[in-house]
Amino acid sequence: SLAGDTAQAISYFTTALQNEPDNCDLLGEFAKALYFAKRYPEAITQYNAKFTKCGSLAALDIFNLGRAYFFNKDYVNADTTFAQFIERTPSTPEGYLWRGKNAAFMDDAASPKFLAMPYYQLFVDKFGADPTKNKKGLIESYIYLGSYYASKNDVATAKANFNKALELDPADKDALELLKMMK
Repeated sequence: SLAGDTAQAISYFTTALQNEPDNCDLLGEFAKALYFAKRYPEAITQYNAKFTKCGSLAALDIFNLGRAYFFNKDYVNADTTFAQFIERTPSTPEGYLWRGKNAAFMDDAASPKFLAMPYYQLFVDKFGADPTKNKKGLIESYIYLGSYYASKNDVATAKANFNKALELDPADKDALELLKMMK
């Protein structure tokens, strides 16, 4: 069972770290195991312990730490962490996408300031040339951008963005629904 495997893995890391408390690889692997076990507060603690003991985190550690903060609803720390990830790996699409996703959660739902706008726009600008590889992220970005332009009553640009999403997936329910609302 997965739960049994997780408990076993965590027990393994706990024992191993008692013997080698400063082993940076071990600290990172333990944090990753906790992240994938959806034990986000513990994963955050472990990644931060690795940073404290080892002076740095691998790019993937930073990415997983950002997502751990996100799933733990700590959007401020997630934002900072995704910013660090983008700085470290500027050509990785996921950094911009997750920073956008996170910024959307930081926004005020009642009167949104569209905090995610710059990240989704950057995603499209940087990765739009490879629609096959970045399809899911582009659809998410175009829908967000379309919603932004709709809120500004720029119907033409809103429709253009929803249509770009539909070019990538003609059956996308959100894009179809939003396009219907643009009269």
